[in-house]
Amino acid sequence: MTKLQIDPAIPRRTYWQSLVYTTTTPGYWPQFLRHTYQPFQILFTIPGVGYMSLVYGILQAWYCVMASSLGTYMIAPPYELSPTAVGLMNLSPFVGNTLGSLICGPLSDRLVLWLAKRRDGVYEPEMRLWLFVLFIPFQVAGAFWYGYALNNGQPWPAVAVAWGMCTFGTAPLTSTALTYMTDAYNEVGSLSPPLVSPSSQKGQGRVLITACGLITDHRRCSGRLDLCSQHCQHHLRLRVGPLGQRGRYCQRI
Repeated sequence: MTKLQIDPAIPRRTYWQSLVYTTTTPGYWPQFLRHTYQPFQILFTIPGVGYMSLVYGILQAWYCVMASSLGTYMIAPPYELSPTAVGLMNLSPFVGNTLGSLICGPLSDRLVLWLAKRRDGVYEPEMRLWLFVLFIPFQVAGAFWYGYALNNGQPWPAVAVAWGMCTFGTAPLTSTALTYMTDAYNEVGSLSPPLVSPSSQKGQGRVLITACGLITDHRRCSGRLDLCSQHCQHHLRLRVGPLGQRGRYCQRI
């Protein structure tokens, strides 16, 4: 193991200097502009990065759809909740995200250690993808239940539990997608936020379409859009298995 060397000639920053909002980095403009197109180049040339960015973007888009549709349904009959009550409905995804995040980390580490021991100590980033199998049912079932509950006017506790179940599965899936990209492609790990941003922006169009459906015929149109979106999402998730098997091949491309 290489020991880290610290140059004592470099002056250490003071406490107040470390709190500055902006810092300057020496370099040329071509080097800076290179970072504007590199994320897109990586997104469309590395299959593993492109797929995980797509999965991350779909999950974020679906959360935005659920959050935006909640404010439209809950203030209308049969719920007729006040703005304060609608805001308190967000406690459900807060609990779901918290529980999913607390469980995901230790479970993921123990899973890869167990799988690595079975392969004589050899660790591969694709081992983390097996975590998808455990949490995909929560995300898909919660999303379908959420749409079904709103479409059929089920009591608000059913909507809250469905949303919490969906976010309970969403948090580990998004964490696993980013962790896989960091482990498998550590050279581009710092570009993870720009890589997933284009996929996440696709959700804005989905939110606008859903809003139009809710305004015109919020029962029928939104139900069709929810069903179509979930079919596309589930189809993408089914490809996690082949990606885990051929992930090493994708890294060599």
